Amino acid sequence: MLKNLHALLFITILILFFTSSANQAGAMSQNELAKLIESAEKGSQESALQLFALYIEGKEIKQDYKQAAAWCHKAAEAGNADAQYNMGRLYYNGHGVEQSYENAAKWYKLAADSGNDWAMGKLGQMYFEGKGLDIDYAKAFQLYTKASEKGALWADYLLAWCYYYGHGTKQSDELALKYFEKVADNGDSDAQMQLGTMYQYGQCVKIDNVKAYKWYTLAAKNSNLAAHKRDALLKKLTPEQHLKIMESN
Repeated sequence: MLKNLHALLFITILILFFTSSANQAGAMSQNELAKLIESAEKGSQESALQLFALYIEGKEIKQDYKQAAAWCHKAAEAGNADAQYNMGRLYYNGHGVEQSYENAAKWYKLAADSGNDWAMGKLGQMYFEGKGLDIDYAKAFQLYTKASEKGALWADYLLAWCYYYGHGTKQSDELALKYFEKVADNGDSDAQMQLGTMYQYGQCVKIDNVKAYKWYTLAAKNSNLAAHKRDALLKKLTPEQHLKIMESN
């Protein structure tokens, strides 16, 4: 019994030792932190953003949203678009600063004007939802279009919905389908499932259960709901449609 206790104590000490060593290995030294702070104080935007990330994540140093916001603000004031975008996020969520949709919109706009496509998306969302800004679908559509031109696939998905409902632009079945297909072809399960729904019920397109089944099947790889829709549709297919599906596989 005593030997077992000694063995257990020894194992516990080993666990504590290796855990402590691992934590020390992952932690930033005071000297490294001091050098990073010195660099940021001298005007390095990169160092300020590094400090922002360190304090936000809290992996190598103790998490501190206020410190994170302070260093992010320093880089944002210097004109760094990434920092401006992150200041928008901080104000939007109230992390390290007093929550304010108005201030979030201000920083998102600065970042968007500098070409940050994520800021364009968030600012567009705020115009769309009327958070901190008056609802303006046209401005939201313009921002999504600019982001799409920069290659942002998420913007294509939002443009598809704008064309689908006619929000901020003229309603267009053809363009809604075009953008949904573009996103779906890049593997987005939400767009794939939406195409399945459109083909099943004839939304923007003629009813085509074979195509609906195809899109539901692709979406089902990442969506249980799409799998359910596919299986339900399968029971309604005609023998001819079953054959077309088998021939296409």
